[in-house]
Amino acid sequence: MSRYRVAVLALVVVLLVFVAENEADRPKLDCSTIQGVCKDSCLSTEFSIGALGCSAESSTVCCITKP
Repeated sequence: MSRYRVAVLALVVVLLVFVAENEADRPKLDCSTIQGVCKDSCLSTEFSIGALGCSAESSTVCCITKP
């Protein structure tokens, strides 16, 4: 294997380790973290941000109050 390929492979490994460490430091983002409520559908006074942290089998969405 050429030195160029070894250098690229080493760089990729270092970047993967760096990304993995940063992912572990991030807080878990879910509906309750952003003070939302999981519902079947949102009211007109609420934003729907998808199923973020809501139960997938019940097909609910996370709703947050509009400012």
